[in-house]
Amino acid sequence: MNFSVVILCASLLAVCSAINLPTYSKPCEKNDPKYSKCAVDRGNEILSSIAKGDVGFGLPVMDPLKNDEFQHFQHPNINVTITEIVLHGLTKGKLLSYVRTDESLDSELFTEHLQVICNYSLSGILLEHNINGTGKAEMELYNVSIPIHVALTKSDRAEYVSVRDVIVKVNPGKVTFNTTHFNGDLKTLKLAEKSANANWKKMMGILSPILDKLLTTTVRKGADAFFKNIPHNLIFG
Repeated sequence: MNFSVVILCASLLAVCSAINLPTYSKPCEKNDPKYSKCAVDRGNEILSSIAKGDVGFGLPVMDPLKNDEFQHFQHPNINVTITEIVLHGLTKGKLLSYVRTDESLDSELFTEHLQVICNYSLSGILLEHNINGTGKAEMELYNVSIPIHVALTKSDRAEYVSVRDVIVKVNPGKVTFNTTHFNGDLKTLKLAEKSANANWKKMMGILSPILDKLLTTTVRKGADAFFKNIPHNLIFG
């Protein structure tokens, strides 16, 4: 998955004060005591501008965000496989906070609505319904908070840093589910879908590890590529 909206608000903003940014962003003074607020403001200015990517910074198209990778998760009662994921709405979000240190980047993105479209395979017990089959699903996530943590360490090249760890969480205020093109027992599926919408928090308990892992993996890829090309002294002075 080409995921960079979070790295754009974490990694890209880290260099707002130091490097020559695209024309759609103004630099922040890195020694300014209000640097974090400035970085948040600049991040919100550029979110929509980089929705279609930025070749110069190696940022791919982020809205819609696509991932063709195979994602499998084994819950105690059900096996879930998700493929061909398309995520809409990330760049319509708003950066709420940004904190930078020599060893980490922490930010929080908030969006009123995210849409996830994917193919799925289910096998097992889903909310007390025995279900087996494949199909297509749409998830609508509302009032979504996405905290992002990127831990950094010095690399073998003294003037650069490397990504040590990345943690991304998806915390929605509400989720709805809709399923189509199911090749199994449709009646059972619709009963499970009704249960999922009525018990969306329990459903997210099953799906959250997949979404968190997916976003964490792709943010890690974006962060690795970003910091590989940006010297340490340009980021931290």
